[in-house]
Amino acid sequence: MQTFFLKIFRFDAKTDYLPYFTNEEATVKLENSLKSLLKKILPNEAMPKYGVNIGGLAVDINAPLKEIYEKFEESFTVMPLSTKRAVKDLAIESEDFISRFKILEPFVKDEDFKSYEELALYHYASPALKYDEEIYGTAFYIFASKMAQKYPEYEKEIVQIVSDEKKGVYNHISLRPHLFEFDDESCGFITFLKDKVRKYFPKKVAFEKEIEEESGSLLTLLNLTENDIPSKLPSLKHSFDKFNAAIFLGENSELSGFEKEIIKFSNLNTKYLPKHRHNSGMKVFDNNKKLAFLIAGEILLEALDSGVDFMLIRNKRDLELLDRAQKECAKAVGRDINLPILTFEELLFIAIGKIDDSGIKNHKIVPNFLPI
Repeated sequence: MQTFFLKIFRFDAKTDYLPYFTNEEATVKLENSLKSLLKKILPNEAMPKYGVNIGGLAVDINAPLKEIYEKFEESFTVMPLSTKRAVKDLAIESEDFISRFKILEPFVKDEDFKSYEELALYHYASPALKYDEEIYGTAFYIFASKMAQKYPEYEKEIVQIVSDEKKGVYNHISLRPHLFEFDDESCGFITFLKDKVRKYFPKKVAFEKEIEEESGSLLTLLNLTENDIPSKLPSLKHSFDKFNAAIFLGENSELSGFEKEIIKFSNLNTKYLPKHRHNSGMKVFDNNKKLAFLIAGEILLEALDSGVDFMLIRNKRDLELLDRAQKECAKAVGRDINLPILTFEELLFIAIGKIDDSGIKNHKIVPNFLPI
C-alpha cells in the first residue's frame, strides 16, 4: 500500500468564479490505476473521463500508479487536461474534441468514433492548440491518417482536409515533451499524412528544411577530433564562471559528451527550465510564422524571467527564431525580451578567445557583457 498526498484542482463552473486547490490524502495499492486513486477522493461528477495533467504532462486515467509514483513520488498536483474547459474539478467539457470527429464523418463509419475517442489525450496535450484553437490538433491528424489508410477510396479527400495551411498537419508539434507516455507509433501516422500532402497538394505547404549539426566544423577549425576533448582544447581565455545560462535542448533528449565538456571547460553555470525540451517553433515556422513566434516567445520569456544572462541552444537553426526573429517573438507575447542566444560552438569560440570566428557579432542580439 502507498499513501499519496495530492493537491487537487477544484472548480465548479456553476458556482465558482475562480479555481482553487485542496490537499487530499489517499492510500491505495501501487498495482492499481490512477483512476482508482482519484475515485477515493472525487465524486463521480468530478472524475476525469480521459486523463489529467500532472507536472505539465497529460496522463491517461488508466495509467499504472506504479509508473506515476516512479516519476512523481507520493506527492504531486493534479490538474484537468484543460483548465479552460473544466466544469467540475477534474471533469471537463470535451465538445471541442468531439466536434473534430464530425469533420471526417462523410468518410468514416460511426463505429470509428471509438478509435477516435481513444486519442483524446493527444488532443488535449497538443501544444499548438494552446495558441490557436482552430488548429485541428494531433489527435485529429492521427485519426485522419488511420482513416485514410482504412478507407483508401477517400484518401485524397481526407488528405485535402489536413492539408489546410492554418489548421492542418504541418502545424503539428511533437507531443513527446507533453505526454506522460509517448507512443513512437504516432510519429508514423504524422509522417504518412505529410507525405500524402506533398503527393496531392505540393503547392499548399512549404517544405520543411533540415539543418545539419555543425559541431564537426568547430573540431575541424581547431584541428581536433572528439577523442581530443577535453585534453587538447586550447587554453581558456574568457571564463564564464560569473554567468548563468538556460540550456535549451529542443526535441533533443540530452547533451552530448562534447557539449558537456564545453560547459565544463568554460566554467558556465547552467540550468534547465520547464520548456527546455519543447520545440522552439521552427517546426511550424515555414508554414505558420504567427504560431512559431508565439511558441518561441514563451520559451524566451521563461528564460528571461528565470534571471539567466543568455540561452544556450543545440540546434543552429533555432537561431532563426530565437535570435533573428526575437523582435517578432517579443511582439507576439507582448513583452520586451532582448535575451542573447548562443550555440555551444559560439560559447567555446568565445571561451578560447576566437571571437571573430564565433559569428556572435552577426547576431541580432549581441551580448554586451561578453569580451567582444
